Amino acid sequence: MNSWNTKRKNRSSRRTGSRSARSESDTKKVNGKLFFIPLISTLVLSSLSADPLKNYDAEISEYTNKDSSFFSDKEERKIKQLFSQSPENWQEEKYSLNYHKDKSNLELPSFISVNKIISSKIVSHSGVIYKNYVVKPKDSLSKIARAMKTNVQKISAANGLKKNSTLQVGQNISIPVQVRNASREKVEFRKVFVYPVVNAKVTSRYGRRKDPFHTGSGGYHTGLDFGGSQGAPILASADGIVSFTGVNGGYGNTVIIDHENGYKTMYAHCAKITIEQGTRVSAGTVIGAVGRTGSATGPHLHFEVFLNGNRINPDAALRKTLKIVTPLDPGKFARL
Repeated sequence: MNSWNTKRKNRSSRRTGSRSARSESDTKKVNGKLFFIPLISTLVLSSLSADPLKNYDAEISEYTNKDSSFFSDKEERKIKQLFSQSPENWQEEKYSLNYHKDKSNLELPSFISVNKIISSKIVSHSGVIYKNYVVKPKDSLSKIARAMKTNVQKISAANGLKKNSTLQVGQNISIPVQVRNASREKVEFRKVFVYPVVNAKVTSRYGRRKDPFHTGSGGYHTGLDFGGSQGAPILASADGIVSFTGVNGGYGNTVIIDHENGYKTMYAHCAKITIEQGTRVSAGTVIGAVGRTGSATGPHLHFEVFLNGNRINPDAALRKTLKIVTPLDPGKFARL
């Protein structure tokens, strides 16, 4: 502090000439500390110069702790960067998580095999089949009927024979036989829609719920939310054609797929989209990655299903099954 007073005295004496000698009344000393009177005196003397504040900043810097910021160097740089941006740059920063397929470096497979079969079994139906029989020496219709567990009338009707017709050795006749598995077929029940995230847990169901963005208010959830880690693959839920890819308001990065029989599925909040509009996909085709773009409280997939343009409960679609029957050759399996 004494050094500071000395510098002030030297400058004041050079500026004022006759005022080179400072009065002892200009300062007060209490317990060895100088107070504000020297500052007032200095300001009064400085007012006489042409530029009284010329050296003010330098002097303050000399006697002030330079490292007095409440923020770290990294925080200071970030603050300067934010305040130096133009409104155009703010807009670009705000939407920086939106749809950028070419810039994403997430590694995803193109297809994940999913099991759509719920059950599969072979079904046999009893009925009549016709076996070929070659007539042997001493054969008769009654003898053949007893051996084949049928009757003469059925054999005669099947071959256009009369009751007393004479059979010729080596003659081929058809024998109608009742069997337990006259026909066999493979019957499968398959899922129409598969879960769009493998081994994912449903974190929010379709219907009324608390609004996650407005505490204390209710809302209506229009789909199913599947919790998943950031970047987990999203699968096409069924065969179809991609009708939309891109940013869709609060849904963020979104994919929409059109399916048979009036169905449509939507996949929202994707971190990345890996499919192009117009592409034909199968159930299990990877179409994107789980993210939190748009209005989302965390990484998840928001999944919606539409039927003939109307939104429906996705649970109903995921429970829907299809019965597929494949006939089998009865000749390989028919037995008495």
